[in-house]
Amino acid sequence: MSISQNIVQLKASLPANVTLVAVSKFHPAEALMEAYNAGQRVFGESRAQELTAKQKVLPGDIEWHFIGPLQSNKVKDIAPFIHTIHSIDSLKLLQKKKSRKKQPYNPCITGDTCCSGRDQTRTKS
Repeated sequence: MSISQNIVQLKASLPANVTLVAVSKFHPAEALMEAYNAGQRVFGESRAQELTAKQKVLPGDIEWHFIGPLQSNKVKDIAPFIHTIHSIDSLKLLQKKKSRKKQPYNPCITGDTCCSGRDQTRTKS
């Protein structure tokens, strides 16, 4: 089954209020373009350098999500165009992201319960 066929089939099986984030890590820009041509506009990447390279050559209306661990020194590279960072795990990283973003930024703070039963608060954008 082709990438286009997979995208069409997956989107048809999802409820209308669910957004498909296509994980694009390790795939070439050409593969992402095939998914884009099939209607996919939201992509998740886990490496800042790979994300930056793909963002430069792919259409500007893609909604980019960062899905891996992010070092604070890489925030400056992706902040101008990133839509969501799923892996903000410290206040320092959140503040760095907020200071680099040109448009308004509304973080979402959630609480997770770890295995030992203790509550931990993690920040996520």
